[in-house]
Amino acid sequence: MANYAELQKLEPPEQQRQLAALLYWDHLPPEPDRVPVGLEAFLKAAPITNRAAALAVYWQAREQAACVQVLSQQSDRIEELVPPVLELREHPEGPNAMLRLQAARLAVQADLLDAKGALFASQAELMRWSPAGKSQNWWWPETQPQSGGYPTEFTNVQQWERSSRLHQRLALRLPAWEEALANHAAAVIDADAARAIHAQAFAADPLALDGLLAAWEAQTAQTRAFLAALTHFNVAVAAYALAVLPPETSSELLAVALLRGPAAAL
Repeated sequence: MANYAELQKLEPPEQQRQLAALLYWDHLPPEPDRVPVGLEAFLKAAPITNRAAALAVYWQAREQAACVQVLSQQSDRIEELVPPVLELREHPEGPNAMLRLQAARLAVQADLLDAKGALFASQAELMRWSPAGKSQNWWWPETQPQSGGYPTEFTNVQQWERSSRLHQRLALRLPAWEEALANHAAAVIDADAARAIHAQAFAADPLALDGLLAAWEAQTAQTRAFLAALTHFNVAVAAYALAVLPPETSSELLAVALLRGPAAAL
């Protein structure tokens, strides 16, 4: 069954918004040393002169956390393929099928370990901005990124005119980033539908294993590309918001501007 069948009926930006909400919903087991930190609280800890770098670190850590969840899910689903494939042990193609499945299991486990290592590194970078950097508790970014439909209208043009040309170029590129985001979301949903078709074929005949493994690999690759695109989009949004808002904008208002547009912070 397709996980995102209902999302196929939606149009951008609602489609990528709902997909992002599903992918960024935290369902990893709780850890005693993990402390959730929202965007506003994080901005309060970050130096006002280095907010762009701090936000890049925050969204990168958020992406890595979501990536771990995606790979954990893929690993669990591939484990579910083991019993049907084991039933092929007496079939001439059974041993080869079991070897291919084992190779896929090991590959996913390696990817998951790599993702956990990347998440650990991102959290370590995140803790550099913590007032209690030597604390035993590690920050866990909990705010979901902006995922489309970002309003760029801003009435006060004086701050915009004083902003750097780099920031202006990033702002003008936001519509292109949004279009790319919509395309990535559609690719994930299509890959999920294709994976569901291969899952039905596997249920009828476990020898159809290769098609399902390839479909899982494709869906995971498209999902990770979508997560990376979300991070790039939010870094671009941050550049725009920081360009048009006064440097002394409070953490609360900046967090609002990053998620709902600069005009919402006025």
